[in-house]
Amino acid sequence: MSSDACGWLAIRKPSGMTSTDVVRIVRKTFSMRRVGHAGSLDPSATGVLLVAVGEATKLMPLAMESDKVYRFTIAFGAETDTDDATGEALAESDQRPANSDIERVIGQFEGDILQVPPRYSALKVSGKRAHQLAREGKSFNLAPRRQRIHELRMIDRVSRHQALFEVRCNKGTYVRSLARDIGRELGCLGHADKLERTGVGSFRLEDCISLEDLRRHEAATSPASKLLLPIEAVLDSITEHPCTPAELERVQHGNPIGVAAGKYREGEKIWLSDNGMVRAIAVYRPPLLKPKRVFGSGTAANVSN
Repeated sequence: MSSDACGWLAIRKPSGMTSTDVVRIVRKTFSMRRVGHAGSLDPSATGVLLVAVGEATKLMPLAMESDKVYRFTIAFGAETDTDDATGEALAESDQRPANSDIERVIGQFEGDILQVPPRYSALKVSGKRAHQLAREGKSFNLAPRRQRIHELRMIDRVSRHQALFEVRCNKGTYVRSLARDIGRELGCLGHADKLERTGVGSFRLEDCISLEDLRRHEAATSPASKLLLPIEAVLDSITEHPCTPAELERVQHGNPIGVAAGKYREGEKIWLSDNGMVRAIAVYRPPLLKPKRVFGSGTAANVSN
């Protein structure tokens, strides 16, 4: 596989595999080290995992800022130490909520909320992962984090004991914590039973390929690079600035370019293009667009000005 492969793979991650496992498979497929994912999924979770190959890795921070959409089932009646079905029950309840109570309660979780992350998470506490401390039985606290829930709705009351939900939220939201907190607010306790990420930015589950698709391309000696989406595929959420030849010359050397006053918002991220191809990611600091990541025909350069 050519080391200059560049682009995105929208992969449908299966259950029982870590996001790092998926990255490892892609690295092996493309025979290159510059591969990474834009937002991990729990091993038991399934769904959209964006994987960057080659120069696309420079856009991972931008891709990770995209809103996410999840479908998840809450199992009522028990809270677990992991906030999902893989954990041990900490407390149980015989109560089960009415649909009207669910609809009333979930409205309280839309908008800006404070959320305590799961104890079994990758967050670091004094230099160690929280899940490591939890497995060692150590006592520690995780500070609440402000998150934004754009939309939360119940899709189906699967049974008396379970309900299916869909949430659209910002980066960093823990759906397991959301399931736990809804159960507490309902007074019946609960945990996330099944979790699937159905969207990341403009990418949807139906756009994804499976790992089997990836392996099938290799087995058929058809280059896996044909499956790569263009590097520009993650840029739909920010504004494009088509560059003139003179502007491109400056940008390729990491220099800022001037634009008309008021054209963009201060601090806004802009992608600078050459005939629809990304050449840099810039931030508008009036009256200049200052490149932060520069892309060329070779390796992308970091620019710190």
